[in-house]
Amino acid sequence: GTITNYRWEIDNSDEEKKDWEKQSQLNRIPMAMDHGELSRLINELARSLAKSETSALNYFDILKKMMINSSFKDPLNGIETHIKAFDFDAAAPLLHDLAKTLGVNLQK
Repeated sequence: GTITNYRWEIDNSDEEKKDWEKQSQLNRIPMAMDHGELSRLINELARSLAKSETSALNYFDILKKMMINSSFKDPLNGIETHIKAFDFDAAAPLLHDLAKTLGVNLQK
């Protein structure tokens, strides 16, 4: 009865909180960041990761500078850790998640 209802309210508020956090993250994307440019850069980075090319390091450095004032430091740090360890397979899904959050469509 009561405990089940209370638990449902907690679960629901967590979902609302996640929605709010995602929206507030999107609102904090710096205005100076051109979405087309960001999209091209993320796609280049994704391609270089897929091919295990060291150019991924350069693309990531540019992306990190571009997003320096955004609220995406944690995802960027995770991607960077894997790229600097040349673990491109581990970096790719994190980049895909970031792209999805930013509304960037990755080319096949």
